[in-house]
Amino acid sequence: LEGINIVTQKRDDDIYMFNQGERELNEDNTYKFHTDKNNEFKFVAISDTRFGSKYQQLSILNDIYMKAYDLGYKNVILCGNISEGLYPLTNIYSESNFLDDTLSQVDYITQYYPYIEGMKTYFITGMKDEKHLKNNKINIGKRISDIRDDMIYLGYSSCNVSINKVNMLVFNPKL
Repeated sequence: LEGINIVTQKRDDDIYMFNQGERELNEDNTYKFHTDKNNEFKFVAISDTRFGSKYQQLSILNDIYMKAYDLGYKNVILCGNISEGLYPLTNIYSESNFLDDTLSQVDYITQYYPYIEGMKTYFITGMKDEKHLKNNKINIGKRISDIRDDMIYLGYSSCNVSINKVNMLVFNPKL
């Protein structure tokens, strides 16, 4: 069936089916960037914006975007952890969230993540973002990218990017 990510395994005479939710199927994850007329691709790299946390720094992030745009940068590569993720109430970090569910974090990110006409954000999701997938079977990277045309989801945890003849791995390590 299209749109349903089900893995089937046969063990002895039993068949097991696992709903992988919005998890991506294993495949080569490569993204090719297009250069400008001068054969250049200028970008700013950031990570860990942690939207949904009481400790997020939205004013600093907006300032980074404005300064980058003023300096001629039209591309941002976000190396994971766009959201704070989810914590069980028993976890000491649960108090750091002011948005404690997946859809609220997606709505907040799509509403408040910096937007500048003509600027794009290319992003992978990281360890914090994976908690949405594990707990609710929702890939927030796909959801955000479906809502915001300026935010291009490159995949979970890593993406090989190609800029002319330069190849680069964008990744978020699991620590």
